[in-house]
Amino acid sequence: MVENNAEFRRLAQDTEAAVSIEDRRLPGLTNRDFVPVVKLFTPDANCVWLLTELDADNAFGLHDLGMGYPDLGYVSISDIESICGPTGRRIERDGQFAPTHSISAYARAAYSARSIIEDETALHRAAMALAADRSVSE
Repeated sequence: MVENNAEFRRLAQDTEAAVSIEDRRLPGLTNRDFVPVVKLFTPDANCVWLLTELDADNAFGLHDLGMGYPDLGYVSISDIESICGPTGRRIERDGQFAPTHSISAYARAAYSARSIIEDETALHRAAMALAADRSVSE
């Protein structure tokens, strides 16, 4: 569990620093379509963040506040730090998270499921649909 702001920032920065930009790219992806480097969640409130970048007080990634409207974009680290679930539990890092697809594949699958999912079949379908979209637009 992340106990305080300094620990949260250290955790996010350590995770970010441990993965180079080249390690976050999958073959055939655009320069900005990275693999998430960290998954944060509230154990008692169904909030999830898959983050690809951290810069000062902003992070970029896919976030879902548990209301059926996942969104891809920037979030404030200060806002994430301030969230407590209904039982008072703070944000935690999913140490078991092992991303298999780009953030856009997670986003596309999440938009269809109305929540962030890790189902490999759904993620594979989303990745294939994105690849088909890219080949049509080229």
